[in-house]
Amino acid sequence: MIFKNTYIISFLLGIILFNPIYAFAVTNNINPQAVSSNSESAKAQIYLSPRSGSFLVGSIFEVGVYLDTRGSSINTVDLGINFDTKKLAVSKPSGGKSIFGELTEAPTYNNTTGVLSMGGIINGGIVTSSGLITTISFKILSAGDSSITISKNTTAYLNDGSGTQVSLTLGRAEFNFRNVISDGVSVHSDTHQFSDNWYNNNNPIFTWENFKESSGYSIILDTNPNTTPENTVTTTKNTYSYNKVDDGIWYFHIKSKEGDSWGNTAHYKIKIDTISPEKFKPVINKIAGASKDEYLLIFNAEDTLSGIDHYEVGMLKSNRDKNSLPVFVQAESPYVLPVDGSDNIKVIVKAYDTAGNVIEGNTSLYPNRTNIYIFLAVFIAFILLIIHYIFGHHIGRNIQKAYLYFKNISKKDEESL
Repeated sequence: MIFKNTYIISFLLGIILFNPIYAFAVTNNINPQAVSSNSESAKAQIYLSPRSGSFLVGSIFEVGVYLDTRGSSINTVDLGINFDTKKLAVSKPSGGKSIFGELTEAPTYNNTTGVLSMGGIINGGIVTSSGLITTISFKILSAGDSSITISKNTTAYLNDGSGTQVSLTLGRAEFNFRNVISDGVSVHSDTHQFSDNWYNNNNPIFTWENFKESSGYSIILDTNPNTTPENTVTTTKNTYSYNKVDDGIWYFHIKSKEGDSWGNTAHYKIKIDTISPEKFKPVINKIAGASKDEYLLIFNAEDTLSGIDHYEVGMLKSNRDKNSLPVFVQAESPYVLPVDGSDNIKVIVKAYDTAGNVIEGNTSLYPNRTNIYIFLAVFIAFILLIIHYIFGHHIGRNIQKAYLYFKNISKKDEESL
């Protein structure tokens, strides 16, 4: 009996030892759904441009923050930027153009901690390799190497209805900042930061590095790019402002007096345009051959100085609250109006020049006016037929008889008095 039990136990142990696949088949089952749910998540990249460069201390330069969705559709980004506060300070936190249709967090920055943050929603999602999130202006404080990085707290989410978080590659940019040569004056303007940009501010302010050895500066503002100021001290301060400068391209010239000698002349260009684009009238045409009532908006504005930058189109329906404001979207001509052909609408087109000046042109669309005109024509024809039936072919003669009849009655009444 003992021998028989030992034989059975040995037989079972042999099965277990020489058939490991069978022995562990139950405990090592794999769930196919679990594998698919753990597949590689969507990836995207947020990067900076330019990614490198060399700039002068005291100047201001721009860094763009871009989104590369890498084929995915993304609709939300929460952005963080880190920068070196010993070398840099944020001058302007955000440029005007952005893929964001709505901000969830307005741009905020701290030049003490070196942090900038903002967040936004991209309406309808976006698939792009170079979607501009924002443009940041930095002022250079001191010389040396420095970097700007995308914060690890930055997040992005898929446009999949579930808000799935995207795996991000975070970019960085490396820069070198250097001092200007000692025999020149480093000049810049906080009101007109970029010499190639147009501004609608005609009160420019110029600032420059204050040399310890300098006893004063000679300055002049004119339209000649190569003017050399006279050897006369104009100011001993390191800032100067002008008021109500005429539109056009101007040059600020400055040189420093050191002892009995004068340094080299530095030049700084500014562009001023305070005049709005010329008046224009948008035109609406019905699209011929369309399957339904569709309308094409055509518009064009002229600006002789800085030129047209972009247009925005907004619409107001007649059945809306009179105090309601239209929502404007950036558009180009020709523009297909998103109307259903039943509402009377007022169309407003804003034309912006590159200096930020704006002018509005407007027109109206009345899709139902044709039916109204037909009704009025039929109604007037009906009235004329009734008149013709009553008075016959001699309307004028009958009117004259009626006039004489009432005139005689009036005359008899006067004689009886």
